[in-house]
This record gives sequence, C-alpha cells and structure tokens, in this order.
Amino acid sequence: MKICHAFLTETSSPETDLFILCGDLNIFTTAELNENTPPGFKDSILGSSLEPLVESSASATLGLTFALPDYAPRRSDFVLWKSRFWDCASHYHFGLEPVREESGLPILSNRGNSGHLFPSDHLGVAVKFTRKDRDSE
Repeated sequence: MKICHAFLTETSSPETDLFILCGDLNIFTTAELNENTPPGFKDSILGSSLEPLVESSASATLGLTFALPDYAPRRSDFVLWKSRFWDCASHYHFGLEPVREESGLPILSNRGNSGHLFPSDHLGVAVKFTRKDRDSE
C-alpha cells in the first residue's frame, strides 16, 4: 500500500503525464470520496452537467439497472485524474438501455429493473481529456 500511496501523491511529473485512477471505489458518501481522494486528483464528473454528489440519484452509476435492496442508487464508479497539462473535457454515463434481441425487443429478466436484462449492474463511465494550450501555462 505504501508504494501505491507514494505513486499517487507524487508531486513532480513529466509534462506529458496524465494520471488516472478509475473504477468502482465502493464509496457511499461525498465526504468519504473527499477523504479518500489522493491530493491533487480531480473528479471527472466536474467536467459535466451531472450532479457531483455521490448520494445523488441523478448521477448514479449503481442501482439503476439492477435493484439494490439495501441501498438507494448512488455514484459508485469514478474517474479521478491529475495533470498540469490536460483538462477533463467531458464525462458521461452509458449502459442505461436494456440488452435487445435481434428483433429489437428488450430481453426479459426478473433480475433487471423494469423486468429487462442490462449489460451490467453498473453504468459505464466515459471521459475525454484535451491537452491544455501550452501558452496558457
């Protein structure tokens, strides 16, 4: 764990570096996210119009396609990043549509919300980064 911590908190980096930490972080609250985000890392959702609060169902990535009996929908999947030379240009979620048969009809499933099969119990998260203008540094 010390190696990982040292890597994530490193302050000097070559100008081409873009550090990305992403995945299902199993975080339940915004306070927990803030407490566990390594120094210097930013949350990619801030590059979108989505609500950044972990507890917001409007930005949830978990609990929308498959029910979570013990929890409300929440944001569980994150892209955290840091760079002096790159910006997060966009952040969006995908996978809210059910899987379809060749006929185009949604596949039925008693496990998925709305009685349909979904690709995952999590929504996917996609992020696009753009290089900053060097003259603005």
